[in-house]
Parts: sequence; structure tokens; C-alpha cells
Amino acid sequence: MKTSLKLTVAAMALASSSVMATTYAVDGRTDAMGGAGTAAADYLTGAFYNPALVALYTRKDDAGILIPGIGVQLNDQDSMLDDVDELQKAINNSDVAGINQKLNDLEGDEFYLGAGATFAIAIPNRYLSTNIFAKTYLESYARPVIDTANYNNSDITMVAFGLTEVGVAFAKYFNILGQHISLGVSPKMQRFYTYNYATKIENFDTDGFDTNETKDSAVNFDVGAVWFYGPFRIGVAGKNMVDQSLETASVTATNTYQYTYELNRQVTAGVAFVGSFTTLSADMDLIEQTRFTGIDDDVQMLRFGAEFDIFGQLQLRGGFSTDMSSNIEDTISAGIGFSPLGIVNVDVALSYAGENSYGGAVNLALGY
Repeated sequence: MKTSLKLTVAAMALASSSVMATTYAVDGRTDAMGGAGTAAADYLTGAFYNPALVALYTRKDDAGILIPGIGVQLNDQDSMLDDVDELQKAINNSDVAGINQKLNDLEGDEFYLGAGATFAIAIPNRYLSTNIFAKTYLESYARPVIDTANYNNSDITMVAFGLTEVGVAFAKYFNILGQHISLGVSPKMQRFYTYNYATKIENFDTDGFDTNETKDSAVNFDVGAVWFYGPFRIGVAGKNMVDQSLETASVTATNTYQYTYELNRQVTAGVAFVGSFTTLSADMDLIEQTRFTGIDDDVQMLRFGAEFDIFGQLQLRGGFSTDMSSNIEDTISAGIGFSPLGIVNVDVALSYAGENSYGGAVNLALGY
């Protein structure tokens, strides 16, 4: 059962382009730097963090393409999948002591998996820099609702939100009273999906997880600004400026379950030092993200990152992120980049937030 769940959720996240995407961005460079990209991302990936970054390029930079970025995040710190598997074995064996023990073990457990992919084409120029981008991701939760007195009244619920968006970022550099400023905006089309599934705990498997779907579409936009002086940058970005709300289908097992996903605007401030061989960055979300109502999954992130470039051919990166809402464990990240001759860029990132909680991202970029 537990292997089936992991594989099915991963397949749902990565193989079905109709259910992937949020403020979740997949970029091997920035993911390795703790996700701190509001002031430090480059003009190819900047559309995912701050559209104003699309105008920040050097004379040697050319059109670039990201094809693609792919990433996965998994959190099963409570060993929920193992606990459910062992409970089902105890039920099949009529092991009363084992049933009671595992019901207690399952209280408060959660399983989370997020996955996504990104694509971008950047066309820098002095008139109006442009970045055509697409992003898709899914975040899914499974959790037990336990009656410790009777396993027949205990359920497993699984809810997921997916987003796919396609947009164009426009950015322009301005010199205003001697201050170097870049402004950007990203109009985009969005498609939202939710899935809601619940079953009694003794019957739990992954069959039917995608049968209770709701979906909707919207037009949205991101905005951003960056002030810079030499290697120093201060940036602010507002993403998903039109708040969206999507209600899941109502499903019934022992109890009835229905949730609402709130895709509210995200405002993030960032600072960075972007030197020839060293980049240091920090981001802070200024607004808490609600996400699923009825689930304690609100987040407000603080992120830090660093990159060290070795002769333009090899990049070593590290990062740290913490949730100021205390719903996500502190995460450390690390990664490496290869850019032979500055033509091909391969970026790989890994993250770790404790036992059974890890993630990874990889991307390939050409021509920038």
C-alpha cells in the first residue's frame, strides 16, 4: 500500500500536465539557494520570482531557454504510510493490541508531496525585456482522522491542489534621479484543479483518488521592482495579485470532507549581493499563505541562499529556509551547477528537512 501511494501521487504530480502548478517554482539554482530568488534570480528564471529581474542582464547575455525544470518535495516525517500499512496488517490479523497501538500512532500524522515543472524563454533587450514562461505544480496531503475507540470509524483523507499557468513577463530598466530601478509585470492565464478523496482506514489505497475533481480558470498577474547599485540589490514582488478561491468536491467516508483552497496574493521582499563570483541572498514573505482551509498548512517563509562561482564553469550553492508559521520544518538545501563554455547550464538541488522529508530539483538551460 505505502509504495503504491508514493508512486501514484508522484505520477499524478509529474505525469499529468492537466493537474500541475502554485507559487511553487522549480529552478535548480534557486532551489539550492533556499528559494531566495526575489532579488537574486537571473533574467531567465526571474519570471517565477520577480518579473523585474527579467531586465537585469549583462552585455554578454543572450536569449536563453529553460527546458525544463523539474522538482519533487516529499514529507512523511510521521511515517504515516508505514503506520497505515501496519494498522491494516493488524486488522487483517485481528490483532486487537496492534490495532489500538497503531491507531494511537496515527493520530496527528500527515503525508505531503509536492511536484512541479517550469519552462521559460528569455529575450533580453534594452527596449522591453521579455520572458515567456509556463509553470505547473501539484501539492497533495493525506492524513488520518482517527477514532481510537473503533477503527471502523477512522478515515484517511487525501486532498490535492494543482495549478498550471502560462504567461509573459515584461520588464524595463529606468534611471530615476540617479537611481537604478527595474520594473516588471507578468500577465498570465491560470488553470486550477482540486482532488478530494476519503475512505475508511482499513480500505485505504490509491484507487479513485482522482475521481472527485473540481476545476476553474482565471486571468492573473505578478508585479515586481528591483533597485540595484553595483552588486547590491533590493527587490519586492507581488505574485497572484488577484486572489482566487477553489472549493473541492464533497466526499463522505465515516465523515464528510470538503475544503477550500485559497490562492491569495503573495508579497515577498528580498535583498541580494550579486558579485562576479559570489551571490548572497535573503527573502521574506510579507503575507502568510492560507492554502487549504481546515488543514493547518499556512506558511510564511524566510529564506537564505549563497552561491560561489568557480571560473564561470562550476557553481556551488547552499541555502536554508524556515516557516515563520511553524507548519513546515526548517529545511537545508545544497546544489551544484555546471556551465561549460557558458552555453549549457545544468543545475541540481537537494533539500532535507529531517527523516523522510526531502526534495530535489534539476533543470537544463541553453544559450544564456
